[in-house]
Amino acid sequence: MKLISQFSQKHSWRFLFCSLFVLSLLRLLWVGDIPFGNDDAQLFLQAINDSKNQVFTSHGLLGSRGMNYGPFAIWTYRLGLFFTRDLILFASARILITTFMVSLSVFLLARLTPALLPSLGFIALLSPYLWLYGRDLWDNSYVIPLSGLAITSYLYFCKKESCWALFLSLLLSTFGLLTHLVYLPILAGLGLHFVIYKRKWMKTHWPAFTLSLASCFFISLPYFRHLLSEKRSFTAGEVSRDLGHLFMPFLGPRFFTSLGIEHFTGKEWYRWFPDNSILNSGWIFLIVISALCYPIAWYGIYLAFKEVLNQIRNSQSKSSELFDISFICVSIFLIEIGLSFYLRLIPIPNFYSPFWIVFLFFLWLGFSHLWNHRTIKIIFFLVSISLFTGLIGLVWRTHQTGGNRWNHYGPTLENLVNIAHEIEELSPNTQLTSDTFHLSRFPLMMEALRQIIRPTIANPKTTAIEKVEIQYDEPNNLRSGKIILIKK
Repeated sequence: MKLISQFSQKHSWRFLFCSLFVLSLLRLLWVGDIPFGNDDAQLFLQAINDSKNQVFTSHGLLGSRGMNYGPFAIWTYRLGLFFTRDLILFASARILITTFMVSLSVFLLARLTPALLPSLGFIALLSPYLWLYGRDLWDNSYVIPLSGLAITSYLYFCKKESCWALFLSLLLSTFGLLTHLVYLPILAGLGLHFVIYKRKWMKTHWPAFTLSLASCFFISLPYFRHLLSEKRSFTAGEVSRDLGHLFMPFLGPRFFTSLGIEHFTGKEWYRWFPDNSILNSGWIFLIVISALCYPIAWYGIYLAFKEVLNQIRNSQSKSSELFDISFICVSIFLIEIGLSFYLRLIPIPNFYSPFWIVFLFFLWLGFSHLWNHRTIKIIFFLVSISLFTGLIGLVWRTHQTGGNRWNHYGPTLENLVNIAHEIEELSPNTQLTSDTFHLSRFPLMMEALRQIIRPTIANPKTTAIEKVEIQYDEPNNLRSGKIILIKK
């Protein structure tokens, strides 16, 4: 902690760059351990069908509220499958691009916001949630890099008034909206700031702005036409028993804690050492201590609100460098509150995905503002240790157990691909059954994988008709997600 506090500004930037670089490289560790879910399977099947039929789909999967999501993920999957049918290579490329965009967003946020201490920014890549969503193949996860770079590009535009920065922000926001409608608050927050504070720029640069807006509208037009042509009605969610939608926006800092990871791992997350109560208590303590991020982030929200209100009251004075990002994040936060109340959104992790950089800003601002207090330095150190412990524990356990049997994870991608290869090498008439939770409930998972790898297999090794079944490698070990193919 003393070392961090004594860094010069120059060393702080070097530390931020190096820490982001190292933590980014770690995301390429055991790429095959990522999950592959039913949504992923449907998206890849759609991409394969579009490629066969030489068409571009105008929409994605049907959402839980009666509206289709956008087609951006399907477009990218189709492009990726044109170059490779190796899903591990495909996932590695996506992880590289996503991680680069996230790291660049963090670095730019620090560069464009002098109020943030650069040396604290590495905490972003210690997030277990950003690790999980930054490595999977789910369409929802696209909004993480898109929202981060869209907001920081717009901040760069506010500082330099660069047309290219504004166009990049518009383009990324368009792709975000074409990924998932949960991106709407990001687009609304940026648009509100632009309409209020950049009208003068718009008047003097209207040709460039009009061309940028028209380009993005043209890209989105097929999706908008589809939404307007649909007869389905939009529905709000049911009121949850615990009224979680009332608190949902205020729980956004969970993205920077080790809490709630049982959403992906099951309750085993809190029973790391079931045979040793002392070690298990120590593990739980290390996980729970990351909750200290909550009050720090809430304090950051207060500081951002205060900055916005002060600037509005003193409208004649020149806006501070903290105002633009504060206004944008506060606007997004308020819009998120409104949508959460109206749609009754429950606090599940993926609903926070596009807002990760908003809550990172609040958390970072809170820590930076209080950094001169020794207690805050201790809290930051403890939170960092907690996040690092949770992250390493998550990565190691997933690798050791071959995934898990929980609904939101399942067997690892590499395991599933290997099984798909084994099946494709059998006779086309082979009878396949499954005694595993995921593949029994979601048969499209294996169907999609088989269609993806089929062009890479010349001929089946055998023409004999057999009966095979997919089973768990360790049926009695409920922590293990590894599957095997056996002959019956």
